[in-house]
Amino acid sequence: MTVTLDIDRHRPAACGAGATALIRLIGMTRPQLQAALERIGIPGHQSRMRASQLWHWLYHRGAASFSEMTNISKDLRARFADAFDISRL
Repeated sequence: MTVTLDIDRHRPAACGAGATALIRLIGMTRPQLQAALERIGIPGHQSRMRASQLWHWLYHRGAASFSEMTNISKDLRARFADAFDISRL
């Protein structure tokens, strides 16, 4: 199964000159979460598990920040925070 991810659809407008927009995770399916993780360099064998972790924190626990995701290493949470947006409207 091949999953394509339309990253631009999930990006908020960039703020200021040269600003890099974060990839918006809210609303993504599990395969889309996995593809987004692979896009930032999470290896394929880990991306499925990490996508499941994110899914659980976002949709079951309602996490509003990556710092709440205590079963994910601090380094990886910081990496996610640099690449992803999990704010809700």
